Amino acid sequence: MSRILLVEDEVVIRMEIRRLLARHGHDVIEAGSIAEAAAAHDLRAFDLVLADVRLPGAPGTALVGRCGSAPVVLMTSYATVKAAVDAVNRGAADYLSKPFDHAELVALVERHLANARSRKSAPAAP
Repeated sequence: MSRILLVEDEVVIRMEIRRLLARHGHDVIEAGSIAEAAAAHDLRAFDLVLADVRLPGAPGTALVGRCGSAPVVLMTSYATVKAAVDAVNRGAADYLSKPFDHAELVALVERHLANARSRKSAPAAP
């Protein structure tokens, strides 16, 4: 079971995503802001992080680099090509526009989790 941190300030969206991912066998820990997530959890203890770009206090992009090797996928309702390129340039693993199809989200999560697992199990280069 993969541990996923979901940081989303909209409660209804957060509950919907949590339920969707839980149905697919993931342990989803949720928070409404980065400060709330950091106060309650070790941000480096997750296999994947899903975060809204626009959050109270600090944007979701602030999670990039704070979550260890976990891929950080950013979500937003205000998607532009420039914002997506900026997020990936800052180190985000991916960028997802809201509203999104449930199957699209599940496929994206599974892909990033599989990539992260294969990186961890790959032998170190000499």
